[in-house]
Amino acid sequence: MTAVALRFLAGRFHATPWGHHVNEGVPEWPPSPWRLLRALVASAKRTLPDLPDDRLADLLAKLAAPPHVTLPPACPGMSRHWMPWYKKGPHDRTLVFDTFLAVDPQAEVVFSWPDLALGDSDLDLLKQILAGLTYFGRAESWAEARLVDEPGSPNCLPLTPEVRLGPDVELVEVLAPAVADDPLALLHALMVDTGDMRRANRLVPEGSRWVTYARPVGAVWVDPVPQPVPVESPPVQLIRFALSGKPLPPLTDALRVGELARRAALKVVNERTGETPSPVLSGHGSIAKGQHRHAHFLPEDRDADGRIDHLAIWVPAGLDLTEAGALVGGMRLFRKWHEPELELLLEGYWTEEELTKHPAPVGHSAVWESETPYVLTRHPKRTRTGVPKMTELGEQRDGPEDQVRREWALRQAANPALPDLLKVERVPFLVRGSRTLRWIEFRRWRETGGGPATGLGYGLRLHFAAPVRGPLALGYACHFGLGQFRPVVT
Repeated sequence: MTAVALRFLAGRFHATPWGHHVNEGVPEWPPSPWRLLRALVASAKRTLPDLPDDRLADLLAKLAAPPHVTLPPACPGMSRHWMPWYKKGPHDRTLVFDTFLAVDPQAEVVFSWPDLALGDSDLDLLKQILAGLTYFGRAESWAEARLVDEPGSPNCLPLTPEVRLGPDVELVEVLAPAVADDPLALLHALMVDTGDMRRANRLVPEGSRWVTYARPVGAVWVDPVPQPVPVESPPVQLIRFALSGKPLPPLTDALRVGELARRAALKVVNERTGETPSPVLSGHGSIAKGQHRHAHFLPEDRDADGRIDHLAIWVPAGLDLTEAGALVGGMRLFRKWHEPELELLLEGYWTEEELTKHPAPVGHSAVWESETPYVLTRHPKRTRTGVPKMTELGEQRDGPEDQVRREWALRQAANPALPDLLKVERVPFLVRGSRTLRWIEFRRWRETGGGPATGLGYGLRLHFAAPVRGPLALGYACHFGLGQFRPVVT
């Protein structure tokens, strides 16, 4: 038995299968035996320059048989970036995909040859070559390799008459060395530059062959893997997801995304638990009467580019673990028929104790500024002649300053630990990247439920007597994305 284990230090394997273009976005899994031998050749030539070719070729010939492979779970990912092109000039460039597989950085891909027993000299040489291997696949795939004595049970096997095929197995073709009587010919084939192969219009390298492997269904999973909430965990107060989809919705659609999120949350909890969602999640019942302790669905623009890239579900009363487990198991936001759905990828969840000790995920500041407009719940008061009625602070009665003070006083009555609100200032607009967003550009009416008193939206800067822990959302539809404030770092 001989076995080689590979671990991807950055948790990513970047490689395009032979015969595919990088822009097809197809990841290679399992890593091909041909790629493994080429990596061994590259490492040997770089770290052991005095190694004779016939000695290296003899070792490679022994490893040429298709190995059994142990695959950890992997999830496909992709980025797009510009690459130099030089066809039209020195500044020419082209947009390419960079497809990769995300794997656990502690997990290993193991190649094993059950019928191969290498001698001590071959094992020593292979160990030296593996020690010099720093990446596997494209250069972004930082890796380390080692020999292992007990590879475990492989789950990806080359197809032979003995391999059982069933509904839990899928077939995939990968490139492997062809059977060759001349080890030096195999070595020379492995050393051919990829650019030379392209110029020769060869999609399949000389000296190689296609081998069919049987891998478990779901070895490359696309749907989010449910991550259970520990049973012994206290109630969850905050769950945050990253949004995946094109295009991401604009921040001005925060109210719409918040409503979609609530609808998706109630649906997934009902489907996964078979129960009606609790009032803490749905907001129905006595918990919704003025206390604001039920769920807030808060779309977020965390990279400040004007588009919603995260969703926070904040439940001040604490969410039942069964419902929290259903939510983190995978949600999607379904928009209109002509718009692609938005996938929600779990970023993390926190209890109240965790947020109290480490409030960084929700913010902690004595000054907070509008992220989405504060929408009035009452009509500003005027006399019959149209003159604004003023408070003793010189602010219009039931104007935005007066209403936010009134609302904060109600929240203080429910939670006396909250500090006083000292000053309220107006913010005329919101700057996001190169754009200046006016508050009137934001959607300010819910699709269902009651509407605001006036639909007027304002930007405010709130100054408190002491730092306040977020999230902070006030005003009409504050449970659906409006009235959000972000901490101001001073």
